Amino acid sequence: MKKSYTHVAALLVLVGLLLTGNSGWAQVFDPTTPAVVRPDTTERREEVITPEARKSKAAADSAKRTEHMFRAFGYEGIRLTRPGKAALLSALMPGAGQIYNRRWWKLPLVYGGLGGVVGGEIFIRAATKST
Repeated sequence: MKKSYTHVAALLVLVGLLLTGNSGWAQVFDPTTPAVVRPDTTERREEVITPEARKSKAAADSAKRTEHMFRAFGYEGIRLTRPGKAALLSALMPGAGQIYNRRWWKLPLVYGGLGGVVGGEIFIRAATKST
């Protein structure tokens, strides 16, 4: 059994080496030529932002997150939600992020998966205790 693992590992290494070919050498530089360091040519402008402007921009950004996108001609648009808030809610309780995002149909998938894992674990433990 151990030999078959070594054969499979050797075969994978060989296939990997064949697939890389000469492309593995693409990042190697010729050591005989000197490296040329060129200065940065981009313009650098420092913007002066007042605290009031920063607060108004932050308020505008947070207002955008709670608005609907693509509202026109009576169409409600797309409801924007915060991904960080959805992640925090989902960390506190599985499926809470989906509730927040109004993707209700995913809840049976989340809790069905969790129930399947817990049920499988209980079944395996019961089977091993009985033998």
